[in-house]
Amino acid sequence: MLPKIQHLKYPSDISPGEHFTVFCDVKHPVKQGIVPVQLISPPNWATILTKQIPINDSTSRFVQTMVCPNKVAIRPYYFVFQYQAQSIANFPITIRKVHQLTITPMNLPDFAKEGDTLNISFSIQNAGNILEKATIGLNQGKIFSQKDTLDVPISANESFTILTRHIIQTTNQGNWNYNPILSLKTKDTTLISVLSIPVYGITRKEDNSWLRFPLEVGGVYIGTKQGSLSTSAYQFDVRGKGFLDFSSKHYVDFIAHGPNQFQIPMIGSYEIYSMKYDFKKAFSVQLGDYNLRLSNLLEFGRFSRGAKIDWRNQAIGTSFYYAKPRFESDLDYQLGGNVSWYYSKNNFLTAGYQHKGVLLKNKSFEANIVNVFSSINTERVHWETELAQSISVNGTDYAIQNNFNWYNKWINISSNLIYAGKNFYGFYKSGWQTFNSINFTINNHLSLGISHNLTRINPSFDLLVYNSSPYLKSLIGQLNYRFNYKSMLRLSYNILEREDRLEPKSFYYKESFGGIGYDYNGEKFALAYNGRWGNAENLLTPDDENIIKASFSNAINPQIRLIPSLWLGGIFEHLYTSKYSATNSNTNYYFYGGSFRLNIRPWLNAMATYRNNFTPEALVQTQSYLTGNLNLDFKHHALSLIVGQSFIPQAINLGNINRDAIYFSLKYTLKLHLPIAKDKRQGTVIGQLTSSDNTLSVGNVMVSLGEKKVLTDATGKFTFNKIIPDKYIFRVEPNPNFFNVSVTPRGPIEVQVKNDSIHTLQLNLARTGQINGIVQLIDQNGNRKIDSTLVFPTIFIKIQNDQGSITTKVNALGEFSFSDIMPGSWNLSAWLVNNQSAFQLIDANQNVQVNPSKTIDIAIGLQSLQRKLVYGSKSFQIRLQNKNP
Repeated sequence: MLPKIQHLKYPSDISPGEHFTVFCDVKHPVKQGIVPVQLISPPNWATILTKQIPINDSTSRFVQTMVCPNKVAIRPYYFVFQYQAQSIANFPITIRKVHQLTITPMNLPDFAKEGDTLNISFSIQNAGNILEKATIGLNQGKIFSQKDTLDVPISANESFTILTRHIIQTTNQGNWNYNPILSLKTKDTTLISVLSIPVYGITRKEDNSWLRFPLEVGGVYIGTKQGSLSTSAYQFDVRGKGFLDFSSKHYVDFIAHGPNQFQIPMIGSYEIYSMKYDFKKAFSVQLGDYNLRLSNLLEFGRFSRGAKIDWRNQAIGTSFYYAKPRFESDLDYQLGGNVSWYYSKNNFLTAGYQHKGVLLKNKSFEANIVNVFSSINTERVHWETELAQSISVNGTDYAIQNNFNWYNKWINISSNLIYAGKNFYGFYKSGWQTFNSINFTINNHLSLGISHNLTRINPSFDLLVYNSSPYLKSLIGQLNYRFNYKSMLRLSYNILEREDRLEPKSFYYKESFGGIGYDYNGEKFALAYNGRWGNAENLLTPDDENIIKASFSNAINPQIRLIPSLWLGGIFEHLYTSKYSATNSNTNYYFYGGSFRLNIRPWLNAMATYRNNFTPEALVQTQSYLTGNLNLDFKHHALSLIVGQSFIPQAINLGNINRDAIYFSLKYTLKLHLPIAKDKRQGTVIGQLTSSDNTLSVGNVMVSLGEKKVLTDATGKFTFNKIIPDKYIFRVEPNPNFFNVSVTPRGPIEVQVKNDSIHTLQLNLARTGQINGIVQLIDQNGNRKIDSTLVFPTIFIKIQNDQGSITTKVNALGEFSFSDIMPGSWNLSAWLVNNQSAFQLIDANQNVQVNPSKTIDIAIGLQSLQRKLVYGSKSFQIRLQNKNP
């Protein structure tokens, strides 16, 4: 008969490498005592301990501890109990899925200086037992990796290295921390590695004990040619912004640009005189020209001249304003105010009132508008709602605006509604718009969405941002597939209708088409392609029986990087359609052009773009055929050149004629930092490291004053600004390049910083020498003796000259040394602290010449003293042996 396995206990699942124990009772129906059984485990599963302990005459307790291998497949593994080579029971243990990604940063620098380029590696390891797919992200810097995919596959127990490059920017902060974050985002979790690298500036900057106000003063020469008319003019430009006090409470921002040059229809040809004052970011006053923006319905953006006052505490905010629009013929003035209640950090409710003078169809009248605006923001929801009422001689009318966005990891829902009545005289008038969309993110590669848009809105833009806003209906479905970080495929189906608002209409059509697009952005090459195939219906010719005709287009924009700072690009597009034709005939349109970008940081950047033409529906607003700019930016000077050729719609120039204008602008700017106050509450410490040794670099040496650290510039100079008066310790920090190099005066150096004072330090770097010495026992004849029983007495060695003195103690073996000794002549002296009656030092005073990067060996003799006792005519010589000094 076979024994039975009872009360079996074991783990149902375990992790790779995990220890576990199996318990059971073994009972034989006949035999007494322990019945030996075996537990057979799968191959490579190690057994650590096996015991079988008697419980009673027929039952024993079986215990076996085992360990799972580190590398093992995810599946059930069966264990079998055997008795005399026969199976009596079995049970399974399943390997648990283990997710364990790790990020280990490597080759981290101890610190960096501004302007450095750092190459930092990260070791990515999958210590789990399943294949992981992770998206690699870096918040700062750039990733250079062979794994150029969004979902990087990482096999179990696989590891690889991610190479990253970081350019440390130049700031005025002195010392700060650079904090790159590498992230691994999987389907279930996100793992991050946060680095903190101290960054130190090269500190030969302006004297920061002065409060300086940034000021730019310049002049502009502008010119244009419209048809046969050529015009040129000059303008001045003065602007500045900054704090007026050291506590950063008072802030001013002003611009003086003029005079008006309306004969040149270019942005910037008009005058601007503005000033804004802020106090503690809670109270502000704007005077002169400013952009009035209140809310979507009341005023969404109007360049005006007037005044505006804003005030806010933690919960309540108010605004009052007067504005006379600069470039709007239908509006004379606006004045009003509002009150806001901030019931949480990102949520508020605003009530406003506006009184305005309207000029419409040679008729002037007044309108009063009240509105209520609400904004709610949470982690997943952004919701804005506004209601407004307009009262005028033409009656009472209303407007509503609602903007809702909800999003999570996979879904984004957006809805926007605008309605304005016929006699509503806010930013919108007599129109409406609805826009709704829903987008799904299936995974890191695939996303899709659908959107619907109906627009018959009449926004009252300034002439400076003129746009006739064509009527639009559209229904768009889209699918995007991102192959990797560099490339993406876009598919769409579109049904749309566009109608020119202006008379006579230059376009009015319906079309439906499928679209395909592809984008590639590489290190040296980029490509954008857009193709469309479908049908178009020209509604300007409704009597044509064959109104629906084929329509298609292809556009390709390649770019290539010739050198790291230079990109060249091309523009090539073909359009075949009838939607712009007055006779409803299919027409070929060809568009072509090119571009270049040059960027040599930080002082030079330039770009130019040329396009031969645009479609009629694009010419409802200013369009540039040729645009180019060149910017030279130096520390105190800047020069910018802008050239171009643009189409200017009739509504933006006073002659009501569509024009092509060639223009240019040349601007010179002098950048100043005017000292307006000196901070007398703090002091400054300046200094310089020097060296007569050309092989020693005095640049990029870290020095510290208390807890503050900076790097010296190329000439060894350093500055500590805005130091609170106190005593500080100055040090030249340890440097791996300074082996056998010493600084004089020797540190640490105590520095007393006083109010409104400058403390100067002058330090010298020099290669040092070393003195090695030995005190050895010698006999009466000066010959070295060996005495293993000798215990050295206490001996001190001192070297000194006009630079100072250094003292050391001889060790138990009679050795001593002096390291980092400045070159020169040194007087060495040695003396016994005790046992002067038993020993004497030979050559205890020496002159030592220390040379750079050299080691001098010194020997000093130690002699036992002799005593004589006389008894009668005989002489006895006694030698003292020192057992304890």
